[in-house]
Amino acid sequence: MKEIKSRNIKVGYTPNILMDATAELTVALLLAASLLQHTQRQYYYKRITRLEQDNAWAPFWMCGQGLSGSNVGIVGFCRIGQEIAKDQQAQKIDSERVSFDELLSDLSTSDSDFVIVRIALSPEPANIFNEDEFMKPTSVFINTSREDVVDQNALISAK
Repeated sequence: MKEIKSRNIKVGYTPNILMDATAELTVALLLAASLLQHTQRQYYYKRITRLEQDNAWAPFWMCGQGLSGSNVGIVGFCRIGQEIAKDQQAQKIDSERVSFDELLSDLSTSDSDFVIVRIALSPEPANIFNEDEFMKPTSVFINTSREDVVDQNALISAK
C-alpha cells in the first residue's frame, strides 16, 4: 500500500461508471414529477410519510404542468450535471445552470419550477439548501447528489 500511495495510484477509482445511469435517473425523476399536479405531489408525500391515510380518487393525477415552459435550475455543473443539461436541451427544456463555484444566489430558486442538485463530493457544501433557498410551494426539488447539501428539517417544513 505504501508503494501505491508513493506513486499516487488511485485504487478503485471509477469516475464515469454510473454517470449516465445517474443522469438518466435524475431526468426520469424530473419527468415523473412534472406529470403530477402539485396537489398530487402533496398527496403522495403524505402517503409516503404516513401523515395521512387518504384514499381519495384522483382522476387528474397525471395532468401536471409538464416541462414545456418550465424553468429548471441545475446546481452543480459537474459531468453528471452536464449530461442532465444535454438531455434537457434535446427535449427543448429551458434550464438555468450554476456550478457550485458560483454563488447559489445566481440561480433564481424562487422562480424555478424544478431545482436539480448535482454537487460533487467534497467536505465543503453542507446544508447549502436551507430555509432561505427553498422555492415556491409548487416547485420540485430533486437531489441526486449528497444528502448533507440539504438541511433536512428545512426541506420537510418547506413542503
